Amino acid sequence: MNTPATVLVVVLLVCGMVAMGTSTTVRDLRELVRRPAPLLVAVAINLVLIPGAAYLLLDAVTLDRTTELALMVIAAAPGGGTGALLALHVRGDRPHAVALQVILAVTSLVSAPLWLKLYAGTSHGAGEIRLVPLVAALVVFQWLPLAGGLALSSARSDLAARLHPRARRAADLLLAALIVELLITSGSEIGKNGADTLIGIGAVLALTVIGGVFTVGSAAVRRASAMTTLIRNLSLALAAAAFIDDADAAALVVLTYGLVMYLLAVAWVVVARTTGRRPRSAGTP
Repeated sequence: MNTPATVLVVVLLVCGMVAMGTSTTVRDLRELVRRPAPLLVAVAINLVLIPGAAYLLLDAVTLDRTTELALMVIAAAPGGGTGALLALHVRGDRPHAVALQVILAVTSLVSAPLWLKLYAGTSHGAGEIRLVPLVAALVVFQWLPLAGGLALSSARSDLAARLHPRARRAADLLLAALIVELLITSGSEIGKNGADTLIGIGAVLALTVIGGVFTVGSAAVRRASAMTTLIRNLSLALAAAAFIDDADAAALVVLTYGLVMYLLAVAWVVVARTTGRRPRSAGTP
């Protein structure tokens, strides 16, 4: 990813995790243990159902091999840094979104390389992904800000309440800046992907949307699961794409997917906010 976009992703992740941590408590997360089914189903959808469906789909169609591998990586890389944050904007369950994003961010470090290796076999240039730098970045830029926010929320709820809206507004602005940056740097390159690649991107994106439909739990929990499922881990996908033979072409597929993914997520947020402001008719609960 280009340097400005990389910086935006990192700062956005930190602000988003601070915003999530300062609005959630350890007690909220512990409550999830009493009702683990929605979390387990969402994890299974992301780690097994979506990449498994993508495996069958990509194996059945005829695409450029680099495109197929890049799309397989995307399908197998859930837990994107802004999923839980965007879940708030569609009135998703906050603790569920936080827990799901953290679990997916950790488990996808193992599942994504496994799915890529399974799909690529040993003769298509998909090498091993160096996980140590990714884990280190995850600890520094995701876990520590989240843990700090949770600690502040538990120890000084008054300070957490004041910090949360500031961190959330900063994250919203950074997300908008990231989308603009992707439009500038990747938008002009989208045509180079070709119609077949764009169709493939749309197909994998549709799998993430369909996966969200099969989640379980309350309406708020399902919205949180669906948004967190929609947002894939672009950092992990780009890291994996670097080990595909034509790394530049693979990275372009990932960035194009990221742009379309974020535009779809923002459209959902706009619709959710619009419908949320509609006055209820008399007698409507």
